Amino acid sequence: MTTHRGRVSAAAKSVLATFENLEQMARPEPPAKLTKEEAQIWRDTVDSRSPDYFPPETHALLVQYCRHVAGCDYLKGIIEGLKKEVPQTRIIMTDLRKTMSLLHRESKVVSLLATKMRLSQQSSYDMFNVRKSQRTAKAKLKSLPWNK
Repeated sequence: MTTHRGRVSAAAKSVLATFENLEQMARPEPPAKLTKEEAQIWRDTVDSRSPDYFPPETHALLVQYCRHVAGCDYLKGIIEGLKKEVPQTRIIMTDLRKTMSLLHRESKVVSLLATKMRLSQQSSYDMFNVRKSQRTAKAKLKSLPWNK
């Protein structure tokens, strides 16, 4: 362990205080209007981020996200049931096609909401790594023989 000489700076004290406050913060509980499955999706989503990630103004979006994810799971169950039907009649195939279309639309909404709330990988990136890759790309372009 490294020992430090002198007193602890105000900046160091504020960082420690911030981390202690972050650990004490309560995560938002799912609203009562959600079903059991939707509430579990809420908890899983909220637990995947820091306690202060979802301020109250984002709860409406998060509710919709949870409902659409649960809707996708429900539609997947219907599709699996339709696929197991032994005689694949025209009616069953039509129902399957319609249900798959609904699932596709639900998936688009889930993707949109996840991006808006910065839950998806596409929506989160490290600015340092982006700049580093831009510098690397520029250096490679300069090193090409016809650019000299």
